[in-house]
Parts: sequence; structure tokens; C-alpha cells
Amino acid sequence: MQGKPWPTRGSFLHLFPKNSVGAELGVFCGEFSQHLLDYVKPSHLYLVDPWWREFGEIYPDWGAYTRHGQLPTREAHANVEQIIRAYTQGKVDIHVDYSIPFLEKLPDEHLDWVYLDTTHTYEDTRKELDVLRRKVKASGIIAGHDWHPDPSHWHHGVYLAVKDFLKANPSYKVIHTDARKNWCIQQKA
Repeated sequence: MQGKPWPTRGSFLHLFPKNSVGAELGVFCGEFSQHLLDYVKPSHLYLVDPWWREFGEIYPDWGAYTRHGQLPTREAHANVEQIIRAYTQGKVDIHVDYSIPFLEKLPDEHLDWVYLDTTHTYEDTRKELDVLRRKVKASGIIAGHDWHPDPSHWHHGVYLAVKDFLKANPSYKVIHTDARKNWCIQQKA
């Protein structure tokens, strides 16, 4: 089941420092994890997803993405394990956990970057950003997926959460958005 990395989706990864400490929150089958490992070459990468804790043994029907509700959550997890076996440069930890409880276990200013691709709801994204403000270094990057300015899109909550976070934290600015719906924010220098 191992997939190929998505070069256009990862076109912003040049912003992430190499040999750094990062986290991908919301891993699914690990396709983007592979791209993070290949391009960023982190010294330590945390891969965090609730897999069966959230969805049970089989993912819901999200169309072809989950084989129309036939994709086992443990198969997705096993695919991630297979991907990291080929990576020998740094340390990779897989955590079957929810993003916020996992992040709260990390020391403040521990991460150089994070890629956020979890529930895509306003409420969860806003809470995650508030925690990440403490867990990512002042020079670090908070990035994510599903930047949809269109209010009719079902993932519009991510866009709204980032915008509200920026209003509440004016020391941050958007440093990247792209056609693949990725976004990056960072504290102003």
C-alpha cells in the first residue's frame, strides 16, 4: 500500500530546516510522512495519528481515499511502519494518540516545525494552534493542509482557525499558501 510522495504538495518543504525536530499530526497511511523523511531529513520525527482509537478497525467511507469504508486502520498504521523502516538517518517515533494530548507531553519550544493534517474542524485546529504556539520554537514553522478560503467548503474551518489565531497572535504571519491547500505560518522576525 506504500504510496509515492506528492511533489507538488510538498513544494513548500524547502522552508523546513533539514536535520530538525518535527511532527506530523494526522498521518493516515504515511504518504506525506515519506515526503517529509525524504526531503527534510529530520533528526527526530514524531508521527501522530489516532488510527483505531478514533475510527475503530475500519475507516469510515470517505470515498476512494478509504476504499469506500473498507480500509483497515491497522493496515494504514502498518504502512507507516513500513515507510519508516527504510529511513535510517534520524529517529522516528510513531504515536497512536490524539494531537493535543501528545503535544502536551512535549517540552515547550521542542519542535522546529509541525505539519498539521488532523480533523480539519475549526475548534480542533484552533486548539492545536494554541498548543503549538508553545511547543514550536520561536523561529519554527507551523504548517498544515486544507487551506480553503471558500466558506462553502467543508474544511473551511482550518482557514478560519488560522486566521483567528493570527488575529489573536499578531507576532505570527502567513509565509506560504499554495494550490495544493497547504499553509505555513511563522513568527515575524
